[in-house]
This record gives sequence, structure tokens and C-alpha cells, in this order.
Amino acid sequence: MVPRRSGVNQPFPFTFKLAKNGAVFTYDNGQFFPIDNMGFGNEGNPHNYHFTFELHTEFLYKGGETFTFTGDDDLWTSSTESWRSTSVGRTLR
Repeated sequence: MVPRRSGVNQPFPFTFKLAKNGAVFTYDNGQFFPIDNMGFGNEGNPHNYHFTFELHTEFLYKGGETFTFTGDDDLWTSSTESWRSTSVGRTLR
């Protein structure tokens, strides 16, 4: 969980729905800017690029399942077993 500091970190709840495609659930949005014009504003940019998205969810891992992330920044994941991180570079979709 990202530590929150008063006056610096501002939470903005955001809800989205995953689309089911067979046995796969996806969220695909090439224009994902969930806090445009919120917080400290867009700071002269067309979008508010300065945000961290923190997602909490649960799923049952039976073995062989995969989690795929496409974005333009880093991804940190945690589980009850271990921490994993990956730097995905700039792979915009």
C-alpha cells in the first residue's frame, strides 16, 4: 500500500468493470487518465499524468494462470506469498 501523507497524497476512489471474454477478464483503455482535472490539476498538460493507481483484488490461483499488464510505467504486485516487481518500460496501448 502506498503511504499517504497529508497535503501530498490525495485519494480518489475509482471503480471500473472488467469485461469477460471466455475465461479471461480484461480492462483495456488507451485513454486511462482517471484523475484529469482533479487533485493538483493537470499542471498545464492535456491530462493529469501524475498519479499512482492502487488496486486491491482477490482471485484464486489454481496454477498456470497469468496476469498481464500493459502500460507506460512500472508495476508492483504483492501476494500473501511474495513481492514481485517489473519495469515495463514504455509500452503504451
